[in-house]
Amino acid sequence: MNATREGVAGKDLRGSIVPLVTPFHEGQVDGQSLRSLIEWQIASGSHGIAVAGTTGEATSLSFEERKQVIRLAIQTTAGRVPVIAGTGTNNYEETLELTQFAEHEGFSPIASPCGIAFGTSRSRSLRQ
Repeated sequence: MNATREGVAGKDLRGSIVPLVTPFHEGQVDGQSLRSLIEWQIASGSHGIAVAGTTGEATSLSFEERKQVIRLAIQTTAGRVPVIAGTGTNNYEETLELTQFAEHEGFSPIASPCGIAFGTSRSRSLRQ
């Protein structure tokens, strides 16, 4: 891993890595509540967090909302704990683009379920 990047760079994945829900307020991602939730998890001793995965309402978030959640998580943690970004979608090209976005933002580990979780065909998943 690149030790100069924020987020998970240089961090070992260990212990309790908590998958976070994505808070909403009036139909929009509630960034302040998400930041508070992340801060609470860190203060409570979590070793890391996971965002924008199946627990984080991934299938209900738009592509831009998922990017927003990923960006907020990396900014809020500021390298204090590892963050795993959920980048799996039911569309191969969107999954690839979201994974590249997460990498650019400083994420190294990603969670990208395929097949049963999002209905991607096995042959399509295995091609890459």
